[in-house]
Amino acid sequence: MIITSHDYPKTIVTTMVVDVELIASRRDDVQKIVSAYFDAVWFIEEHPKEAYAIMAEAEGLSTEEFVHHVEGIQYIDLAGNKAAFGTAQNGELYPIGRDLVTFLYKKGIIKTQPDINELLDGSFVQKLR
Repeated sequence: MIITSHDYPKTIVTTMVVDVELIASRRDDVQKIVSAYFDAVWFIEEHPKEAYAIMAEAEGLSTEEFVHHVEGIQYIDLAGNKAAFGTAQNGELYPIGRDLVTFLYKKGIIKTQPDINELLDGSFVQKLR
C-alpha cells in the first residue's frame, strides 16, 4: 500500500525558518517578510490564474505544469496560521511538532529532542491583522 500526505492531513507543514540572531537584529524586517507572505497567499486566493502564471515563470515551467505540481497544496491564510499557532503556544502546531520531534529522535534522525516551544514563534503572525 502506498500512502500519501492526503492520508495524513496536517502532517506536512511548510515553515519559514529564520535564524534567532537575525530576529534579534532585524525583527522589523522579519515582520515585513511574514506580512509579505500573507499578501502573496491573499493574491493566490484572489487571482489564482495570474499568481500561478507568475510562479510558473519563476520556476521555468508552463502554467499548466505548475498548476499540476501544486495540485492539492493548501496555502494557509492568516486566520489559519493564527489558529495553528494559538495565542499562548497552544495551537495545533505544537503537538504536531512534538510528535515530529519524537518520531525523528526515535528513528535516529536527530540526536536530541529540542523543545518545540523554543522552535516555533507565532508572535510575527499574531501581530498581523
